[in-house]
Amino acid sequence: MSAVLGQGVKKWVLQFLIWLVAITFVGSAFMVWGMKESQQEETVASIGEEVITRRQFAQERKQIEENLRKQLGGQVDAATLQSLNTPMMAINSIIARNLQANAAREAGLAVSKEEVKDAIMGMKDFQVNGAFDGNRYLDLLKKNGITPASFEEGLQSDILQQKMVALVERVALMPDIEARNYYLFENQPVAVDYVKLNSVDFEKNVTVSDDDLKKWFEGRKGDFREPESRVFRLLLLTPQALEQKVTLTDAEISEYYSGHSAEFGEKDEIHARHILVSLPLNSSQQEIAAAGEKIKKAAERIKAGEDFGKVAQEMSGDTASAKNGGDLGTFKRGTMAPEFDKAVFGLMEGEISQPFSTQFGLHIAQVISKKPGRVPPLDEVKQKVEASARRDKAKKEAYALMQSVASSVKPEAFAAVTDAHPEIKINTYTAAKNVTLANLGDSKKVTDLVFGLNERTVSGLIDLPEGYALAIVDNVRPPITPLFETIKQKVETAYKAEKAAKLAEEESLRMEKTAKAGKPLGLVAKESGYAVTRTPPFSRSNMASARQSGVEGMTTEAFTLSEGEVRGAPAQNGFVIMALAEKPPVDEKAMSEKMPEFSRKLLREKRARVFSEFLTNLRKKAEEKGQVKIIASMNK
Repeated sequence: MSAVLGQGVKKWVLQFLIWLVAITFVGSAFMVWGMKESQQEETVASIGEEVITRRQFAQERKQIEENLRKQLGGQVDAATLQSLNTPMMAINSIIARNLQANAAREAGLAVSKEEVKDAIMGMKDFQVNGAFDGNRYLDLLKKNGITPASFEEGLQSDILQQKMVALVERVALMPDIEARNYYLFENQPVAVDYVKLNSVDFEKNVTVSDDDLKKWFEGRKGDFREPESRVFRLLLLTPQALEQKVTLTDAEISEYYSGHSAEFGEKDEIHARHILVSLPLNSSQQEIAAAGEKIKKAAERIKAGEDFGKVAQEMSGDTASAKNGGDLGTFKRGTMAPEFDKAVFGLMEGEISQPFSTQFGLHIAQVISKKPGRVPPLDEVKQKVEASARRDKAKKEAYALMQSVASSVKPEAFAAVTDAHPEIKINTYTAAKNVTLANLGDSKKVTDLVFGLNERTVSGLIDLPEGYALAIVDNVRPPITPLFETIKQKVETAYKAEKAAKLAEEESLRMEKTAKAGKPLGLVAKESGYAVTRTPPFSRSNMASARQSGVEGMTTEAFTLSEGEVRGAPAQNGFVIMALAEKPPVDEKAMSEKMPEFSRKLLREKRARVFSEFLTNLRKKAEEKGQVKIIASMNK
């Protein structure tokens, strides 16, 4: 439990359904809040009297695409974004948020100023040494062009929507029998006997003529079409290339430290112990009441004079710390879950808290010792400060140098820039449209820009993770379908693969039919020159990982096989013909151990579905009343 607490809690402002992939983090509020739209801005959609402007839509789309890149490890090319239709996702996201806020107000939900204040004070962006810093709050908002009033208005709206989510999801329950049935569905093991037919083995039976190839190619030219491509060069200056050349005076180091001293500070530290009464996420009212009684009894025993550690050993549900009297060890502010931090860091040494709750259950905590955070003097951290100041100055100088280059560089003298500034590197790339470039920090940003340039045109300054860059397009090649003669080998390979797959399928159907006529699978396989292989037992829940062992008979069709039935199914690079070999019983002990977490997972998924349906119905009703109108194109 103490290890789980240490992970903290990631707070989402909204829980979105899958078709709204765009999840709004509190920390990303700087991107959108505080932007008051003018009356002259183009309206792209409306929800009742509320309008959505082109700027709001663009900000939302940008945020969705950034969230997608984070979720997919940064590798999302333009083709993927186009297939996901991020413009429509953005407009749906804004509409859903507005409808949800209206529904929350109609349900009588409200957010107090105190709730907004607590939320702001709990945001790490506004903390110094683990404590809220009002000056940092104001400075950070100012840097992002946001007023406190508009930020707090946006946060109030988000908290209101959070309350609406909780209200709607409350109706979702997960009965034990439903969880058990689903566990059995996911974890019932099967083993199958199978024969694998690899398509590539049938290629030797495929005859090829030039006439057949040409005719086949004519019907599939689109499969061989090559996208638009561009050859371009990139001038890149990384701040690291200038770091060794940067000179710093003591005054500059001191000035940097004055503006960034909090970054070198030490957070408040505390040594505490606790007693936990665990509460699952889907606890019933009876379980909640029972937990409340238990934590109350623990508090009464401590108040009556019993040793806190003894009570923890006997009553705490956190088995990891209970054996040590509830001792959680020493930890810094911001390490534990926010609710836990708030409770214990507000206590004096030796003081015992009142019962409080976190996502893990109900707690009582005691502070053993406290060590306040401190900002060390410059002399103590001068080496670290100097390194940070050097990086900061190098970044500024890199930006200034590249700005100067951008203002004067000519297309014909693009490469000559490196002669005057050897620290600037030049690389040549060939980019195909909608294809991610390797070894480039923000490939999409660069390729989107490059495909918007004309030949021999220099781009504006590009801010990349590596540094600052300028691009010039040397050559533009429009989309083409190569002549048959130039890609004949490629066409032949694709032709043979398709025909071989068809032959493998036909053989699979023949063997399946023979087996269904009464011959055992083993005999059918032997007569056809194939071997039968048996899979180890596998289930729906472990099939993906089990497949990594190279066993190819593991298919979803296996779970619907009845005893004595033989069936063919597509498999990787071919087909399998399979028969049920055994159906071992589910491990009851493992099920008993895993069921609590499994049940919680199912409940989370069910709540998400309930909320998804709620938003879908909100949208449907609003559209039936003519309240939702999409006015302008989303693709401008």
